[in-house]
Amino acid sequence: MERAAEYVVLRGASVAEVRIGRENIRDMQRGDVSVMPERLERSLTREQLRDLLAYLQSLK
Repeated sequence: MERAAEYVVLRGASVAEVRIGRENIRDMQRGDVSVMPERLERSLTREQLRDLLAYLQSLK
């Protein structure tokens, strides 16, 4: 999520961006549920999991 004085940009799982004007936002809260599918790590190889973690860390 990107925040600016006049808008907020949300990035979904498809990497598509949606820009929402602050005047259209009543309240913002962090969700308690991850967008990552539950138990995803069980279906990945060690290499895929390592790559996924490296990618997620690069987003910080």
